[in-house]
Parts: sequence; C-alpha cells; structure tokens
Amino acid sequence: MKSGSEYAEGLRGARVVHIVGEGRVDDITTDPKTAATTRSYAEWYDRRSAPESPTDVLFTPASVDSARTPVELTIPRTANDLRALGVAFEETMLASAGNLTHDPAYGNLIAIGNLDAATRMNLSAEHVQAAAAYRDLIEKEGRFVTLAFGGAPVGYRFNATAEERQALHVVEERAEGVVLTGRIAMHSASPFADDVYIGIGSGVTLGDHRAAFAVAVDSPGVRLMARKISARHENPFLAPLSSRFDELDAQMWLENVVVPWDRVFPTASAASPAAARPDQVTWAWTNWHQLYCWYAKGEFSLGLALALSDIMGQKGNPKTREHLTDMMVELEAVRSALVASELDPDWSSPTGIPSPNLRHLAAGSLRMMQNQRKLNEILRIIPGSSMVTAPSDAELADPVLAAGLEQSFGGGGYTALQRSAVLHLAWDHVSSALDARESAFELHANGGAGLWRTKTEAIFPDRDRLVSRVLSVLDVEMPAAAERVTV
Repeated sequence: MKSGSEYAEGLRGARVVHIVGEGRVDDITTDPKTAATTRSYAEWYDRRSAPESPTDVLFTPASVDSARTPVELTIPRTANDLRALGVAFEETMLASAGNLTHDPAYGNLIAIGNLDAATRMNLSAEHVQAAAAYRDLIEKEGRFVTLAFGGAPVGYRFNATAEERQALHVVEERAEGVVLTGRIAMHSASPFADDVYIGIGSGVTLGDHRAAFAVAVDSPGVRLMARKISARHENPFLAPLSSRFDELDAQMWLENVVVPWDRVFPTASAASPAAARPDQVTWAWTNWHQLYCWYAKGEFSLGLALALSDIMGQKGNPKTREHLTDMMVELEAVRSALVASELDPDWSSPTGIPSPNLRHLAAGSLRMMQNQRKLNEILRIIPGSSMVTAPSDAELADPVLAAGLEQSFGGGGYTALQRSAVLHLAWDHVSSALDARESAFELHANGGAGLWRTKTEAIFPDRDRLVSRVLSVLDVEMPAAAERVTV
C-alpha cells in the first residue's frame, strides 16, 4: 500500500479544485486551507505501513500463511471479522473526534457493496470480476474512494424534461470507455480522494441497466466545487480540530469525462431500479461506518468531559457526576447496537459476505440522533464560561498579560496554558463551524430520524409471530396473521 508521502504526491497536478470564497486551489497539499487535512490523511496511510505491536487492532492477526495487513481494507468472512473491522474503525475515528467521516476504509465498504450488487443482479462473470478487481485494488493500494448518490444540483430540478433533470448524460460510448457530461451534487472528501463512486442516482442507463461509475478525480474534464472552509482561527491552538480535520464537501462537474469500462458498474435493472441497487445494498455498510463516526464524536465528548471535570475542579460535584453517568449510559447503548450489528450480522448476500445488521444499526442511529445534542450540551455545561474566555498561547506568552492570565486560568496542578488548551479543544469540538457542518451535512446525508423510523418499522422481525404469541395467552380464538386487516 502507498505511503503517506506517495498519497500526497498523487494529489498534486491534474486535479481541479475550487473552494467557495477562496477560488481555485493549485496544490491542496501546500495550500494553508487544505494542507493540514491532507497531512491527516497522509498519516492514515503511514499508520498502516506496519503494526505498532503484536496486538495492533488496525492489522489482521499474525498468520503462518500471510502477512499482517490493514484490517479496514479486508473483506470480512465471519462475524468475528466484522467485529474486528468495527474495533479498527473505533480506534481510527476517535483520533479525529469523528470528523474525518470518509477515508480509504470507507471506500472498501463501498466496493464490497458494489460487488454484492453485481452478484445479486446475476450479471455476467465479466461484470462481477470487474467489481471484484476494483475492490481488490482498494485493498492492495489503499485507493481512496468516496461516495456520491449521483443526484443533480438544485438547479437541475427546474429543467423542463425528466431527461434534462438527470445529473449525467452519455455523450458517446467508445472502445476505451463511456464519455459523461453533467454535474453531481454534494458528497464528502472528494478533493482529497482518488475516485468518486457515483451511484445510480445520476440517471444513466446503459443497455438494460442503470449504471454506477468510479470516476478518477484527476480525470481530464473533472472539476470540483468545494464548500467554504469551516470558519476557524488561523492559530491551531485555538482550533485544534477544525485546523486539521475539515474534509470538505463538494460538487463534481464532468465535461466529456472518459470513464474506462472496468470502472462502469451495472448495478440495477433499468426497468425496476429499486429492486437491487448499490445505494440499498451498501446502506448498511456506509451507515455502519457513519454510526461509528457519530459514536467516536460522542466518545471524544465523554473523554473531554471527564478531563474537564478534573481540570475545572468539578470531579466531586454530584451534578457533574450525574452528567458524566448520563453520557456513559447513552454511549454504551450505541456501542451495544454497533457490536450487535456485527456479531448478529445479515447473511443474505450471495457473496457469502456478512454485513452489519440493519435492525441493530437503526436502533443505534436513532439513539445517537436523539441524544447527540444532550452530549454536546453537557460538554458545554461542565467548563462553564471559561470555555468562552480562555486565552490563546499568544496572550499567555505576552509579558504584559502572562501573570494575570496565570492567576485567572492556572492552579490545581494545571498551568494556564494547559487548562486553556483543553478549553479550546472543547470549544472546537462542540461550538465551532466544524461541529455545525456535521449537523448541516452528516445528519442530512444519513436521512434523519424520520427515515430511520420508517426503516425500523419495515425491518422489524417476526411482527406477526410476536402478535400471535402475545394473543395466545387468551382463551379467545383470534384471526390468523393472514386474515388480520391492516389499514
């Protein structure tokens, strides 16, 4: 797999990236607005160059038959393999407080879903092999793939015809691939990715199938329009998270872009696209990953709250202890749902690959959405107004201010610099533009509580069996399940 420096080198050159309010970025590896996030992704690769210990959870166990490899890029074959993937996700995402929601491991899950869809559709061996080869490429090289459903930007919905409203159009089919033109609405991390996997929401039909595409970001004719950066102070001391983990969301514009045939994936019937499509097949995979991001954000909040209870002299305060216990209970409920989704997986895939059980994920996702605001509020309560007024390292180094600030923010075994650093970390975690970005995009991309409630009702197991068991305690004969009238 490529190193961090090789990853960064691959970002230079051909890609065309514009950031709203900033203009075109010539080199995202060196531009001050994007360089730190690039380094964070490069560190992802370097961390997976070799295990740090025999028990490193980011790598497969030692075996006489094979070398240890990054577990996040493998295909799980058992429930225990799925659990090992979850442990690796938890370890990785905590490091960014859940803010790097898309990374090369996410692309592996997309590719597994793509392979699953090709297999379910009973496509030709050639198509299934192409999906498998693409998945294998991700494992071998750590190719960074992010996901777009394929929908068009808002302006397209006002076009006159259905054809004009679809996101992409086929210009021509060539021997080397299909030529596409159009615009894809918002998706995450594409300025830092190798490919964007565009789902069937683009509306393109090839033959009898709706098609998905893996489009290289540096392809001629590709242009990315990224959102404005998360507003932050230029001093990393004041923005320890948002200065490093702003993954950027973007639109993708395509102008006569050639997509090779081995990156074109028929994944749904043109006649009934809802029957089997990667957006449904990968739903469990991608939302499993997203729930780990939310859990990591909550776990980071708990860790910060525990640290602040000590730093603020509130460790023995009964109300603070009650708040901390509430956080622990909520997070343990979500963690239990994640573990259950892995150890009680869905075995329905014809590939034989177990996938996270959507029933458990639905419960965990709803619990997290219901309580995330509560977790953030507790983290704002514990430090009080000190989180708002904490000084920067510059003021603390100013001889005119240093002594007074040390009196105001020092004490209890902590210097003013140490206490202020933690206070700014808390602010950046739950009161910054980076935190607002999660609310604006990640909750939207997830579908929200309404969608998850609908899915929970639809996938609830053995509804009729449970009703029959409960009614059987009565001595009154009841209608059989097939005879019950529902309205």
